[in-house]
Amino acid sequence: MQLLLVLALIFASFVALFALQNAQTVPIRFFTWERETSIAVIALAAAAVGALSATLAGTVRQLAMGLRQRQLKHELARAQRALEAKESESPKPKGDKQAPQTDGAPPSALPGPGANVTETPPTEGGTGGPESPNDHTPAERSEPQTPTRGD
Repeated sequence: MQLLLVLALIFASFVALFALQNAQTVPIRFFTWERETSIAVIALAAAAVGALSATLAGTVRQLAMGLRQRQLKHELARAQRALEAKESESPKPKGDKQAPQTDGAPPSALPGPGANVTETPPTEGGTGGPESPNDHTPAERSEPQTPTRGD
């Protein structure tokens, strides 16, 4: 922040030096309006308009960010209240692990302890396991089937 202030003062010093060195008057025309003034006044007015524009843009941005921050705080508080309400509806004792999904299968059909549950059950003509080449019927294979001559 202090660096920004120092840079602004340096810039203002250059504008003031430019204004002092360019004191001659020039005509200014804008549509039908015409006036004669010094270049120094024009330079100082342009710098002031630029500073006001930058300040206005910064203020608008700060207000927008403040509103967004306020909105996000309310959204976070709402989500935390919903989470607390959901947790209070169904309290679970700590250390209790969730039971595996059985999909209606009897307990005897579930794999025992230490079983590799990532493997798929054998399919028609397949051996089971992940991505077994025999798991696909000939119609599902990606390679084309060629007829044999021995038939």
